[in-house]
Amino acid sequence: MTLDQTFEISPDVVSRDVDGELVLLHLKNGLYFGLDPIGNQIWSQLEAGKPLSAAHAVLLDSYDVTPEQLQEDILQLTNQLVEQDLITATPA
Repeated sequence: MTLDQTFEISPDVVSRDVDGELVLLHLKNGLYFGLDPIGNQIWSQLEAGKPLSAAHAVLLDSYDVTPEQLQEDILQLTNQLVEQDLITATPA
């Protein structure tokens, strides 16, 4: 997985913002997944069909973090979302 990848949100996932935290619900398996405000920003970029690099750029401008650490954190969250069947990688 790289920052150049884009992802599709599963059609079985609904999301709601609850006081700055995003709650995701997978309708088929009943899984709830919560995202903090940073995860919410990443999700917004995914919803817009943008590559992970777009989320990286937005967050790098907003937070005091090294580019390498931010990349690791974004990829870790994205892997979790894929493992939970909330998103899938779009074909290259």
